[in-house]
Amino acid sequence: MTIRDIVLKAERTIDKLLGVYDKRLPATSYIPLKELGQKYQLEIVTDAASENDEIQFDCPSSTQVRVYTNLLASELAVYPPDFIKRSNIERLVLCTNLRSHRHKVSGITDMGLFKIDTLFLDLSHTAHNWDFSRRTFHHELFHAIDSVTHWKDTLTLNGENSIQKITSILPVMKILQP
Repeated sequence: MTIRDIVLKAERTIDKLLGVYDKRLPATSYIPLKELGQKYQLEIVTDAASENDEIQFDCPSSTQVRVYTNLLASELAVYPPDFIKRSNIERLVLCTNLRSHRHKVSGITDMGLFKIDTLFLDLSHTAHNWDFSRRTFHHELFHAIDSVTHWKDTLTLNGENSIQKITSILPVMKILQP
């Protein structure tokens, strides 16, 4: 167990004691997303809306959720489940009309003490711009990876250094190309 693992466990214990997890949004009831969440040890939220000062969003339609499920499954499949686990993401919130401090955004990575480590992903663009939605997912995922202290030392893919493996994956996936 690394120091980062100990710190993360302590952080999540503090969050639980302070009731952070008591306020979480309900997990999806859509079976394909539940199964995907179980595989990657993620809680996936689709049936919620929020109007707090920091992050606002609306509930997506069932059609948007079905369309995005295929995209999410194909993009998560790029990574081994252990890689996603080590990114410390606990939850994905799939939504529409996503705003950060009242400004429209396509994704938000919200991680840290007193928070459930979450990626918020706006599904509004998926049907019309699949590539943009793909890039948004990976962009937010890498924000989560960046937030992990000493991630170069703790994240590995099949025993290889993450940076080397990720660098070799990116050109193939053409994530960064417009």
